Amino acid sequence: MSHSVIRHLTLMQENLDFYFPDSENDQLTSNVWMLNPFTDEGTDQCDALLQLRADYSQKAVIKTFSHPMDSWVTLLDGPEYEDLAERTIAIVVQVPTSYLCEQGFSTLVLVKIKKRNAILNLDPLMRVALEDRLTPRLNLKIV
Repeated sequence: MSHSVIRHLTLMQENLDFYFPDSENDQLTSNVWMLNPFTDEGTDQCDALLQLRADYSQKAVIKTFSHPMDSWVTLLDGPEYEDLAERTIAIVVQVPTSYLCEQGFSTLVLVKIKKRNAILNLDPLMRVALEDRLTPRLNLKIV
């Protein structure tokens, strides 16, 4: 009995190490400045980050947001912090993107039930089913 418990825990530890390697933990701890760019935490000391930390007007704007990641989207509009914001968003958006994929797969399972198994063109059904969850971000400029 105890041998099977030890074996199970060992396999569980190996699976955790496989799916959540230490390199990802190192990446998270080195990018902790993304939550609050005005602290001195983090090893990434690029010029744009140092310039952002010195910009008190941006600090006042960022403090008005309820979630720290919302502020990075507003920094995409300005040319001076655009690269820093794009790099931050590329790291942060990885988790919600996989969540949306899983959500789409669950919707597909609900749409393609046994009685609708012969449906070949699922695109319109998936669009309707996911429409309330997905909101496009369009940058339209009126000339």
